[in-house]
Amino acid sequence: MELSIVSVVINNLNQTKRFISSIRDNTKGKYELIIIDNGSTNKETIKYIENNSDVYYRFDKITDLSKAWNKGIKLSKGKFIAIANND
Repeated sequence: MELSIVSVVINNLNQTKRFISSIRDNTKGKYELIIIDNGSTNKETIKYIENNSDVYYRFDKITDLSKAWNKGIKLSKGKFIAIANND
């Protein structure tokens, strides 16, 4: 794996859809998209993220952002890691 893209999201389905679509449409080569769900409560958002990320992890309640990013980094398999916000 060349690149791991880590993003932390909470709810905000429309923005997350645009973010994932943009990553998928514009990122070339071997990569994995790791989405850390930082306590989303919207079931539609949770299901979408689960189905559209390569690696998915969910915190049951909101945790601090650095802890969420670090979880994504620990789950990554890429030679390089990019941290990207969905906004």
